Amino acid sequence: SKLVEGVAFKYDNKEDINEDKFIFRNFLERNYKPNITMNDIEYEVEYHKKTGKVIVRAVGFSVAGSAKRYTEKELDDMTRDLVSKFDNGLFSYDRKVKVDKEGKLDSIKYSYIANVNGIYDEKREMQIIREAHGLVSKLEIVQPYHKEIAIPLISKEKILEKLDKQAEVIDVLVIRNIEGHVEYEVHIKYFDTLYAAVFDGNDGTLKYYGRDIRNYDK
Repeated sequence: SKLVEGVAFKYDNKEDINEDKFIFRNFLERNYKPNITMNDIEYEVEYHKKTGKVIVRAVGFSVAGSAKRYTEKELDDMTRDLVSKFDNGLFSYDRKVKVDKEGKLDSIKYSYIANVNGIYDEKREMQIIREAHGLVSKLEIVQPYHKEIAIPLISKEKILEKLDKQAEVIDVLVIRNIEGHVEYEVHIKYFDTLYAAVFDGNDGTLKYYGRDIRNYDK
């Protein structure tokens, strides 16, 4: 496998369950024995047919108590190097540190995306979870997509005209979404609550309104 060196994957062909994606595993049954080692990591790979998204998960592994634990800086450097091997044009827009019950570093979740001429490109988004001992337990990336980003046909000003006059506009993002379509996401504060309104970039149709907000520019 090119995803994980030296690991062979088998296709899970349960199409009635996974009709929108392919799932591959390097195991037939999960091994819940306590002595599973780093050399016997159980992986699962998802390929989403519609979007080209690929998700690699280490779903089963254990770590010896004597295993080296890296510092945050070391993990950051390792992850930055890994990301550069996929796409040199990404920047980090989020980083979440998880600690264990003793307050020690457990893992770090990294989120990256590209910005092309002011448009955030979800076709070049990448997420990684790296464990304190160095293992990448999750890698989420999109299959290379070489089509150029289309410029929105409707202007930002026309989009803002659609908003309630009582809403305070906090930010406006232009995004090529995971399906390859350009859209506007407007962050608005309405009665002290922050919302996102997503509009089609070509005809201005409202596609979503709610509390799920993409903070690519924070």
